[in-house]
Amino acid sequence: MEIKWTFPKLHHGYNPPAVYRIDFDNGFFYIGSSEKIKVRIGAWRTMMRRDKFPSKMFAESIRGATSGVMQVLEITTLDSLRDR
Repeated sequence: MEIKWTFPKLHHGYNPPAVYRIDFDNGFFYIGSSEKIKVRIGAWRTMMRRDKFPSKMFAESIRGATSGVMQVLEITTLDSLRDR
């Protein structure tokens, strides 16, 4: 499956905790969080390039999608990351 991806760009060295969302053109979306958002963006890029997804359910949910957009919803602190 070929999906066109758009990932957020962050300043060099800026790697804060954040909440993010990935929207697919088939209507499916995924919301997640990361203690280091730039590391997570890199991990998603690698997963998408290799067609290796976090779960079978995720892979089935994006079936038929042709594009995906990842966006940072909120920069937060480690203490409040899971609450957000």
